[in-house]
Amino acid sequence: MPKITSKGQITIPQVIRNMFGFIPGMDVEIIVEGEQGAYCEKQG
Repeated sequence: MPKITSKGQITIPQVIRNMFGFIPGMDVEIIVEGEQGAYCEKQG
């Protein structure tokens, strides 16, 4: 399970990066779903 660093960064596990095509330097959007949680989406 990913953890938030002291700098507020989250590491997305490699298997998920590969599955969805996340690459270094890519912009992502964090979307908050009320108090239920949040998810990220690729931009572009």
